[in-house]
Amino acid sequence: MAGRVFAVVAAAMLAGAAAAERPLAQTPYAGLVARDYEPGKSLVVSWVLPGPLQPQGLASSLLRRGDLILAVNGRPMGYAEFQRTVAEAKPGDALVLSVRYTEGDPNSSTPAPGKGTREAKLRLVLAAKSEWVGPCEFHRPESWLEGIDEVVALPAGATLLEKTIEAKVDEQGLRRPVDGLKRYLAGCLRRNLGHHLLRRVAYGFARPTRLAELQQRITDPLPGVAKDPRLALVEAAANLDVAAPELGEGPDFSDPAKALDWAEAAVAKAGALRDKAFAAIPKERQATLAADLRELLNHLGENKYLMAHPEAGRLLAAMRETMKADYADLLASAAALAGAALPGKAPQAELFRSAPLPAELAGAVRGEVLAARHVGGRWFVYGGFGANHYDLSRLDVVIDPGGDDTYTYSNASRPAAQLVVDLAGNDRYLSLSGGPAMGLLGVSVLADHGGVDRYEGRAMACGVGALGVGLLVDRGGADTYSGGAVSLGAGFYGAGMIVDLGKESDVYQGSILCQGLGGPKGFGLLLDENGRDLYRANGPAPSAYGTAAVYCGFSQGVGFGVRMCDTGGIGVLCDLGGADRYEAGEFSQGGAYFWGMGILYDKAGNDLYYGNRYAQGFGCHQSIGILADDAGDDTYWAMTAAAQGAAWDEAVGLLIDRAGSDTYQSDGLSQGAASMQAMAWLVDLDGVDRYVGMGKAVQGQGGGNRYHHWESGCFSWSVLLDAGGAVDYYSSGRPNNQTLKFAQINEKKPEDSAVYGLFIDLAEKVGK
Repeated sequence: MAGRVFAVVAAAMLAGAAAAERPLAQTPYAGLVARDYEPGKSLVVSWVLPGPLQPQGLASSLLRRGDLILAVNGRPMGYAEFQRTVAEAKPGDALVLSVRYTEGDPNSSTPAPGKGTREAKLRLVLAAKSEWVGPCEFHRPESWLEGIDEVVALPAGATLLEKTIEAKVDEQGLRRPVDGLKRYLAGCLRRNLGHHLLRRVAYGFARPTRLAELQQRITDPLPGVAKDPRLALVEAAANLDVAAPELGEGPDFSDPAKALDWAEAAVAKAGALRDKAFAAIPKERQATLAADLRELLNHLGENKYLMAHPEAGRLLAAMRETMKADYADLLASAAALAGAALPGKAPQAELFRSAPLPAELAGAVRGEVLAARHVGGRWFVYGGFGANHYDLSRLDVVIDPGGDDTYTYSNASRPAAQLVVDLAGNDRYLSLSGGPAMGLLGVSVLADHGGVDRYEGRAMACGVGALGVGLLVDRGGADTYSGGAVSLGAGFYGAGMIVDLGKESDVYQGSILCQGLGGPKGFGLLLDENGRDLYRANGPAPSAYGTAAVYCGFSQGVGFGVRMCDTGGIGVLCDLGGADRYEAGEFSQGGAYFWGMGILYDKAGNDLYYGNRYAQGFGCHQSIGILADDAGDDTYWAMTAAAQGAAWDEAVGLLIDRAGSDTYQSDGLSQGAASMQAMAWLVDLDGVDRYVGMGKAVQGQGGGNRYHHWESGCFSWSVLLDAGGAVDYYSSGRPNNQTLKFAQINEKKPEDSAVYGLFIDLAEKVGK
């Protein structure tokens, strides 16, 4: 997903300044990207996007990659004039294209004509842009940025980290280019104020040297969530820029009748708030919208561009519908159920007898129950003390007091508001079609209060919100969480969260887009309180670059946007204690893609991070990524390229290690290295450290800047700061206790200059 060609496509979709000033419903749209073939005389087709040319994916039966456009309305022209021609028209106007069908290779990296000679005229009726683009094209006014500092609420004035580095910037004479890059990134932000852009992401672009403090602002409240899991919904609201929900009290689990009374009232409240959240979306549309969003996530889970889908226009329409939802009401709906995650006592077995199972629940419940109710078409069940089996596709509420139970989802149907509470036992939650704790156009809360549990599913499993909220809280035990794509704390248009409490060691196994993943207008959280935990998201999704024996991840604290369609959200993986192991494929471990922000935060322990290309504090294509480790002797190991404080293409990346003697090993563009008008820092504040990086673009020196140099005049900024005050090892031969500047401009090809960079090794600690 990282090819530059789509940066060109995104820019080319703008039909000129005149059109950009109009409402999208009045802006003409051709859905055609081309480049000059004979400058000013003819065009070669690059891509056919969703729109009036009726493509199936990125190919159309009317016009193909490599075909030549010889004239428009009888006049030969180049691409710049073609853009002006479209911009000066209006939706419904027709353009007559004189086309030569050349039968070129549709899979070539650079489109080129083939040997075909057939010519014909093609009538192109321009569409309204509002019908064929995603939410990122529905721009907010610049006034939305006013007061951004107050919104994030960080202390005024330069931080100690900023003062330390900026003193070196002035000492080395780099103030002008560094400030120029900051202004350029701020300009990128102003030009990309999409409908779903989040304020904390915007703050990162407006104040890119304060990412360490921004990370703390987001992660400092998370130990409080470990004490009261309901607060996960408050943090979701803060990250999604909506009002915090009111938090109700929990039920009396020790009395089945009282517990079901509470559940009945809670579900009624949750359902009403859920309906209010979607009041602007007709009910008949809600059913098809759920199916479209499921298809969208399955497609993205195959590591494919949305534009490559054969019906991309339908999925774009579904994404536009998400702009009508009220996300504050969605979180309030989940909060109505979240009191069930508070500690509670199970009933005494000798005080209650089993109740008869209603005939309607045959097959949905196996085993004894203490109570069952049917209210308003909903089923509420209080299970028995032995082993039970529940089909959660047919039940709105299950409260189970004990036993080793099995919870399954036999089909894709779900109640709009679902609650599952298990008070004791070693339990198993199984799903083939979304779940456990998956909210799709609804809310789902699962609270397991003890035992060694297994949570298993395929796609959309374990704490997932898709235009909804999914909250999974486990209060103890050595648990296993297993899911496929979009799983284990993933939010797309809503919030998906896992909160695992207790000192036991847990296993988290996912594939792609998982483990603290924030998709568009989404907050994803995976929070683990303690234990020696294993986080793995390293297969089977193949490498985005076709690299042998390498997999794609987009996991473990990642903000993910849908390129050209919608800005990303905020994803957080937070581990509060223990010596942990993180394994993930490409685009993973505290990073982001296309206007998202991702954070991997480990508070304590000697940890191991294993990643691949784009890993461990990376930003890629207009995004912000942070990996922060507060303590321990840690090992960071990344293969291939772009890792450990790395940024590419108008992005910002930070790896900050605040304590311990650490080892860093990586390939190129790593350890504080940025390229293509980006900013990257690696900051180590303590210990005797070892840095091994391959090639020149490492350890405070970045790479080239050809993407945006000519329009921006800017270069990247790369920093490695070791402020531990100890004797460290650098594979590049960098000296201890010195500062080096990388500022050599390539006079023949300035865009290829690998500047600017700072390597800083301090003789004394400067504090945390």
